[in-house]
Amino acid sequence: MAFGLEARAPLLDHHLARVASQLPLSLKATPSKTKVALREIASRYLSADIIARRKKGFSMPLDRWFRNELLEWTRSCLLEESVSLPRYFHRPAIERLLQEHVAGKNHAGRIHTLLMFELWCREYSP
Repeated sequence: MAFGLEARAPLLDHHLARVASQLPLSLKATPSKTKVALREIASRYLSADIIARRKKGFSMPLDRWFRNELLEWTRSCLLEESVSLPRYFHRPAIERLLQEHVAGKNHAGRIHTLLMFELWCREYSP
């Protein structure tokens, strides 16, 4: 969590949390609606389509990045300068994974996991 992204900092204020804890349940959620009080307040300032839209996550274009902007760095980390992966994985398997990704198969999740493992090992392994 040292590098986590939290974009809801205003909602973490302890004064706001105290007020929210005192709200009746009907202003927190109903069987068909969540964040009732928050939505009502927000409706004063935002359009109805924004208030009603579904939750949207924050994602990064790792698929594209590992094919383009981060390809050389990724190869360097995982194949040339790796301090941990040779102990746990076969180099040809990592090479094949990267080649398949560049060719169009989406291995972004696996590549990201390998990178995080490698970078974690560099930081915390003896």
